[in-house]
Amino acid sequence: MNARNELKQQTVSHRLAQFTTHLKLEDVPQAVRERAKHLMLDSIGLAYATLNLPYTTSTLGAMQELGTGEATVFGHRQTLALRDAMLLNGLLIHALDFDDTHARGVIHSTASALPAAFNLAERARTRAARTF
Repeated sequence: MNARNELKQQTVSHRLAQFTTHLKLEDVPQAVRERAKHLMLDSIGLAYATLNLPYTTSTLGAMQELGTGEATVFGHRQTLALRDAMLLNGLLIHALDFDDTHARGVIHSTASALPAAFNLAERARTRAARTF
């Protein structure tokens, strides 16, 4: 099978994984990095904007019923299990429906990608700190 046919056979997820596996920060154009920073800050601000909503209190309470952990929930002192913090952070970012939308894909990528990246980085940092 030639390379062109092999590429057609790969899933989008597989191709994206191959691309990102070797991606370095310096390969990302400066304008893209700046835009990403703005989208992340905006998303965290949106999560904070939900602090006093009944939705946030009841959702956090429901998540706490599932257990505890060490992962940060944006704007809250309570921490949750990694999986639950990621989910709740995504819900908080999207709750007011002002989060970014990629028009062609009709997706809210920051609402899903930022919580996963943030909480995984937090966990990696915590583990690294424990080794010293």
